[in-house]
Amino acid sequence: MTSLVVRTFPMPGATLVTIAGEVDIATVAQLRWQLDAIPARNTVLEVSELMLLSAAGVRVLLDLQDRLATAGAWVVLAAAPYCVRRILTVFGLDSRLLMAPTVEEAVDSVTSGAAAQPAPIRVVTMVGSCRAAARRSPSVRESGTGLPRSLPG
Repeated sequence: MTSLVVRTFPMPGATLVTIAGEVDIATVAQLRWQLDAIPARNTVLEVSELMLLSAAGVRVLLDLQDRLATAGAWVVLAAAPYCVRRILTVFGLDSRLLMAPTVEEAVDSVTSGAAAQPAPIRVVTMVGSCRAAARRSPSVRESGTGLPRSLPG
């Protein structure tokens, strides 16, 4: 059985949402229901404990971004683990979704109005599964671009 925990914390200037667990066919309706309840204001999605993000889950994130963008608000993913960054890169969404390495940086960017350009994600070849990457730092093959042999998860 898959589990998903979504918590919302209103803050001055933004809403912080923590998403932990797995977003798959069994939990995507719960994620959509909870994200649809978020007010139309700047939002930081802290996803450091997200172990699985399905294509349906990516669609929910894009729908949230589209809804908030119509109100002039930003959505920033914070502390995304390697498997989440990788799936966004595979789908070509690394240039569409804004990301920050920490919650603090994400909150600072949306409250200061600095969230103007998506953060680039380096594309690497992952060895092992996405679920394993959430538990440990995955090994990566040297890409010839000077990337490290492993990335923090």
